[in-house]
Amino acid sequence: MPEYELLEDKNILIIKPSLIYKSQNSIEALKEITDLIVKYGYPNVLG
Repeated sequence: MPEYELLEDKNILIIKPSLIYKSQNSIEALKEITDLIVKYGYPNVLG
């Protein structure tokens, strides 16, 4: 199950709590969030 969801029609990237929690202790998880933001063209991000 993905740890994020993109609502394309509203240009919103929803990051699920599990990924946010992991990013507090993991540079790789933080990089994954950054990569998602870049991949989807800097959408509005909710977490």
